[in-house]
Amino acid sequence: MELTKRILQQNGGLQTLALQFEHSGNYLKNAGVIETVATLQNLCSLSLTNLRIPTTVFDFLLENTPSLKCLALDSCWTAWDIRMKSPEFQNQLRIRPTDRPYSNITIFRLASPSDDFDSLLRITRYTPKLESLILSDREQPFLRIHSQSPMLEMFCQLIREHCPRLHQLTLDQLQAVDCEGFEKLLSAFSGLTSFTVVSHAPSGRPPMLRLGPTKFHVDWRLQVLAKTAGIGETLETLRIEHPGAMLSIGVEVLKLFPQLRHLYMPNSSLHAKQCLEFKWACTQLETISLTFTGKQGWIPPDRDKETVKNKDEDNQSGTCTQLYEKLQACLAGLRHLRRNDVQYTYYGY
Repeated sequence: MELTKRILQQNGGLQTLALQFEHSGNYLKNAGVIETVATLQNLCSLSLTNLRIPTTVFDFLLENTPSLKCLALDSCWTAWDIRMKSPEFQNQLRIRPTDRPYSNITIFRLASPSDDFDSLLRITRYTPKLESLILSDREQPFLRIHSQSPMLEMFCQLIREHCPRLHQLTLDQLQAVDCEGFEKLLSAFSGLTSFTVVSHAPSGRPPMLRLGPTKFHVDWRLQVLAKTAGIGETLETLRIEHPGAMLSIGVEVLKLFPQLRHLYMPNSSLHAKQCLEFKWACTQLETISLTFTGKQGWIPPDRDKETVKNKDEDNQSGTCTQLYEKLQACLAGLRHLRRNDVQYTYYGY
């Protein structure tokens, strides 16, 4: 730790810093390193892994790094235990508590916190400029975003009160999440513009979503988004990545998000026959990654020449490219779409 402190002291102009601590690190030595980090006045991005420190030390860090914009905590722990309350420990700890640390952080990533929502609650309380929140669990379900979590209710209330600028949410491999908990979490965002979810575990066959006379098998998180009041009017970026079976996304669903500019759902499909309606449902699209499905005949000639040959022999040469050409016309009609940012998959059946 002393070597780390010397390196930091010799590089006071650092703007980006990532530190990984030992799992069984000494609290006082860790606090000494963080005290040195707090002297880096140009620091903009900080990533800490396996850090164990008293809560007052973390408050000190937030208060003394006004240039810090991006903070990432991975498997970190900030709390008091019986050893920290001893007079001997307090005398050795030079950092003193602060009444209200203030931070300019705009992006906060919390991964696998061993104290559930404690770190999240503590940091978001003092980040009024927070715009983007990234929650991640890679191994064990530490963050419990479900209907029975009392900490979730407290967190949502805190977000509404102290983070008025928060408008981007990313859920990365979270395991302990249910529909009611997710719906409650969304209530903390008054104007959600970006939602990303990354899942590495198949979620099984989703329940049906009914919109008018039509039913869809769609990702359950998309269902909650579609039913949450206000989100359809503000959401501009939607990214859902998941393994497993292909899910459906009907035009009726997309119509609920008229402000969409970036759509990334490679494992969700839209039937090719709906592409004309798709054009009118998402007029603001700039980037797209989606799977279009249809009967075998709609696959473009350059992707399936043998199919084209067979169709020609049956005097049905026009059938093969009809839906494909309609799709191309649809995409060409989206005036904001950047052609270099279009990714879509053909899937025939």
